[in-house]
Amino acid sequence: MQMALEYPELIDKLIVVDVTPLSHLPVETFKNYIHYMKKVDLQKVQTRKEADECLRTYIPQFGLRRYLLANLVPVTGLDTSGHNAFKWRLNFDTIEKSLPDLMNLSVKREHAQFTGDTLFLGGVLSDYIKEEYRPAIRSLFPNCKIEMIEGAGHWVHVDQPEAFISSVTSFLNKSDSDSDYLSSDGGDSFLPPQQLNLTFPGVPSTSDRRFLSLERLD
Repeated sequence: MQMALEYPELIDKLIVVDVTPLSHLPVETFKNYIHYMKKVDLQKVQTRKEADECLRTYIPQFGLRRYLLANLVPVTGLDTSGHNAFKWRLNFDTIEKSLPDLMNLSVKREHAQFTGDTLFLGGVLSDYIKEEYRPAIRSLFPNCKIEMIEGAGHWVHVDQPEAFISSVTSFLNKSDSDSDYLSSDGGDSFLPPQQLNLTFPGVPSTSDRRFLSLERLD
């Protein structure tokens, strides 16, 4: 969003997934995630599953823990005691200091707008794209379409991969002359979960591909 508003000439089409130009969660929420990750004792953890158990004390949501644990990577070889070793591949201090800037859209160009085709794709079970945020969205992205996918939370592509692929594909395949793509009421729609028969050489069917994003914990 920032790049599209600052340098609109560089962007043809924009897809924004379950987030808005407005800050949604307080900075403290993300600071807490960093603190929880630091609490994992990497001197004792032998497996990703053990790290998950540590995080579960502070974060009950499995999906969120899985997302955070994607940043826990094994260190090549064993530690001095002959055990598996892990490390976080994040610069916690820099991220924590930069959170206020990262979480706020700061557009320097006066009266900034991106007038290209834009798709805001959200999950019905998520509260990131709230109704009261939509006027602000359209003030910055006047040619936007807002689609909400049934049965999806904040991780739209994980919760409903078929519907996500369908929406993205339809948007990207839309020609500039296809004026019917945006609905007359401002472009809002609700899409049900879909089962698509999408196949690609050497890639599992969509019903199997949804599991490719799941991280093993053991």
